[in-house]
Amino acid sequence: AQGRGIGAAQLRWMAAEAAARGASSLMLEVRASNAVARRLYARHGFEELHVRRRYYPGGEDAVIMRKAL
Repeated sequence: AQGRGIGAAQLRWMAAEAAARGASSLMLEVRASNAVARRLYARHGFEELHVRRRYYPGGEDAVIMRKAL
């Protein structure tokens, strides 16, 4: 489904729904190696906050991202 806008549509819906329910921000974690997802999140206003070292099984790092609503 990559490249068809499905992920972007889900992010827009999630942000709108969270804001409607009173949230002031969204946070997520993504595998450090998932460059496609990290670019998608950045395009939609998420900023990288922190790296959790060896977070995933196998020792891969997780990148923590946040978007203010």
